[in-house]
Amino acid sequence: MQAKAVVEEFSIEQIVPYFQPIFDLRNHKVMRYECLSRLITKDDNIYLPSEFLYIISRSQSSAQLTQRMFEMSCAYCMAKDMRWSINMFPSDLRDAALVSWMQSLFGKLNSNLVGVELAYDSVKNHPHLLHNLIEKLPNVHVTIDDVHSFEDKLLEVIATGVHAIKIRGDMVTRFARTGENKTTIEHMVSHCNTTNCDLVAEHIEDDNTLDAVSSLGINYGQGYFLSQPQGRMTNLKQV
Repeated sequence: MQAKAVVEEFSIEQIVPYFQPIFDLRNHKVMRYECLSRLITKDDNIYLPSEFLYIISRSQSSAQLTQRMFEMSCAYCMAKDMRWSINMFPSDLRDAALVSWMQSLFGKLNSNLVGVELAYDSVKNHPHLLHNLIEKLPNVHVTIDDVHSFEDKLLEVIATGVHAIKIRGDMVTRFARTGENKTTIEHMVSHCNTTNCDLVAEHIEDDNTLDAVSSLGINYGQGYFLSQPQGRMTNLKQV
């Protein structure tokens, strides 16, 4: 689907969390919720991140959005003992003030309820930044998403101590339809089993895809077939 242009003026205060569960495919229980941002305009139009995040980046407001999503998600999820993760921008890893703020809030947690997700391409060439974040926030669950290859750089990223990686959705889809990427995904499964790193299949959109990923021993999945994102802040009881 082609992204629609954001033609209305908006503020960061109009961006709210939605939540999509990541399931344990063995028992269909939720392992964690991913916090997804949605822009709700004054005219009640809803925009996806792909339709407005470029404006946030262009205005250099990434850290403000990250902080807002943390605060709003935390207010809801912590009280309910929900495991949740928020997406961070590549620039967030280099933002010492933001990392310090996170450390002040979450550095003394005794559980891994709070989590962060970072895109693989944003960390694969800078594993030292990822290692620094994990050292400062040892009890925060770290997931690397959009993983698209099995290579030495991925092994370095996993070795920093991340808790989970997500296979990019287009890889999952092509494997389910044609068998493409089977060997690569099998290597991921084997290495994650060896290193005790959870492996999540993204974009499970139909029964065939679910069967395909399960056949390779992938234990965790996320996608519209399993559950659509829910939880606009005005009606979070949907989650």
